[in-house]
Amino acid sequence: MDFSLKAKENIGIIGRSESGKISLALGLLKLALNSGEEKILGESMGSLNSKAFKPYRRILQMVFQDPYASLNPRLSIQSILTEALCFAYPKASKEEWHNLAKLRLE
Repeated sequence: MDFSLKAKENIGIIGRSESGKISLALGLLKLALNSGEEKILGESMGSLNSKAFKPYRRILQMVFQDPYASLNPRLSIQSILTEALCFAYPKASKEEWHNLAKLRLE
C-alpha cells in the first residue's frame, strides 16, 4: 500500500473484517512491528526509537473501534481531553491545558 497526504489532510482506512486495517494503523503509529517503510515529513520512521518518535505522535492520531475500551469511564471528557492536550502542547501550563480543554468543549 502506498499513500501520501498533504498538510491538514486526513486518511480513513476501510476494508473487510480482518483485512489488516488495525495492523496498518498500529504499524504507522509504531505501536506494533511492521515490515513496511513509513516517512513523515520526508523522514524515515523505521529507525526511530520510541523517544525519537514522540514528537510525531502529536500529528498522528488513531480513533479506535471500541469507544468504551478507549475512554476511561471514571474520567470526565474534560479530563481526557486535558490529558491529550498535555502531549499536544508540552510547554503549556496545567492552567492553559484546562482552559484549552474547556474552550474546545464549549
